Amino acid sequence: MKRLTVGVLFLIIVSFTLAACHLVEEGDDPVINLHFSASDLEDEEYESIGTAGLESPTKADFKNIEFTLEVKHSDEITNRQILMPEVKQAANSYDEERYWFGRSYRQDNPQENFAQYGYSFVLYTHGLDEQGIRDIFKAKDVKISWVDEDDVYEEQVFDLGDILQFEE
Repeated sequence: MKRLTVGVLFLIIVSFTLAACHLVEEGDDPVINLHFSASDLEDEEYESIGTAGLESPTKADFKNIEFTLEVKHSDEITNRQILMPEVKQAANSYDEERYWFGRSYRQDNPQENFAQYGYSFVLYTHGLDEQGIRDIFKAKDVKISWVDEDDVYEEQVFDLGDILQFEE
């Protein structure tokens, strides 16, 4: 009976130790939260945008585009780099001027354990379906790279056209 109790106790301790090691391994990579979406304008938003020079514009000709990126990591991560496409340039490079107006923010200090990026803008989408909007951002990559505690270079790449979500 004593042997059985010691054996069970040993298995419990080993299980907890392995679980704790697994949690540490998962914490080594940065935590990346990325959101990229397109949604319809509200009536008030449409009324406030300038449509001079457009032929018979409607509210359906515009989309709100929201992009947020948050990266958090431990002190074990070094040389974090984030390469972002120029969103305004990407929107305007498709076939005509499509970036209407917007704002952005960025906080990416190398000595901090986090970075934040955000874009919020109105996109002129006249003549485009959802796939056409995706095509604007296709091959426009967000690249996040870092060196881990074992001095191994790692990276993750996100194609904006692939991750774009359409919201109602």
